[in-house]
Amino acid sequence: MNSKNYPVEIRQLAADDGGGWLATFLDLPGCMGDGDTPEVNGAVYLVASKPSKKEVIMDTSLVSRNPEIMSGSLCFTDTRVLVKNLFDYLEGASSLKDFLEDFPSVSREKAVAVLEAARERLNINALAA
Repeated sequence: MNSKNYPVEIRQLAADDGGGWLATFLDLPGCMGDGDTPEVNGAVYLVASKPSKKEVIMDTSLVSRNPEIMSGSLCFTDTRVLVKNLFDYLEGASSLKDFLEDFPSVSREKAVAVLEAARERLNINALAA
């Protein structure tokens, strides 16, 4: 995953266009995201529109991969905490609070943003099906 931060233009959509916000990634032609809040679209993910599929790319301020950290598994940025751990905790009936207590290097805001981005990915995949 590329760790470059791309310039983003965020604008409010007119009611005739469905309302909400549109984030356009200026250096990535065709890459954009839309939703109810500008924060989620500009900071958490982008939607890369391609003829055959839509792909959600997580913002590297949230998650990253490095072959020298946890064998390249997806981790919360600047930690050695696997993103998978968060989902394992929730799947195992533990709470977000339990996860945050056991992994204090992950902020609540970052964990919630990853969950929101995962939810958005599910929504995009459901719409594409």
